[in-house]
Amino acid sequence: MTAPLVNFNHLLDIPEAELMRAAQATFKLGIAFENWKDVGQSYFPSFGGALAQDSLRA
Repeated sequence: MTAPLVNFNHLLDIPEAELMRAAQATFKLGIAFENWKDVGQSYFPSFGGALAQDSLRA
């Protein structure tokens, strides 16, 4: 979940673990874009925190 959603759920007193279980949700670290600029090149921007180092792979 994103930080704004975590904050919103906290304001509504919705426990994160309970919501994740009920929604059968998963955590996502980023999005992989295949063939980003050229065929065979991918781009994986991570979401926030210590993992926020975007990477380009050829």
